[in-house]
Amino acid sequence: MEYKLSDFVEDGELENYKVLKKIKGDLKNPKGEEILEEYPMFIYKKTLRGYNPDTNGGTITGQMCGKILKIYPLKLGDYVYIDENKYKVSEMLPRIRADFKEFTLEKTDE
Repeated sequence: MEYKLSDFVEDGELENYKVLKKIKGDLKNPKGEEILEEYPMFIYKKTLRGYNPDTNGGTITGQMCGKILKIYPLKLGDYVYIDENKYKVSEMLPRIRADFKEFTLEKTDE
């Protein structure tokens, strides 16, 4: 791999966050299933990258970004708990020459 997560993240910056995975139901289990797991991730605030800053100082409210190793099965639609707040994975950006993938989280009240 050309790029490693350790190039971007210092020791001690990776934290374990709880991830809620919702599995849709099928004929055998019509209600579906919810699985709660913990994965080490690096999560940071998303900033506005544009010409028109918004009124709260150029940050996008309710959105976070993060990096996670490819070996962990984080997918679109999963929920990540950060300080008792629930965020939904809204975008996944796999990196071809890296051992990690990037993602975007949006705050949700579901």
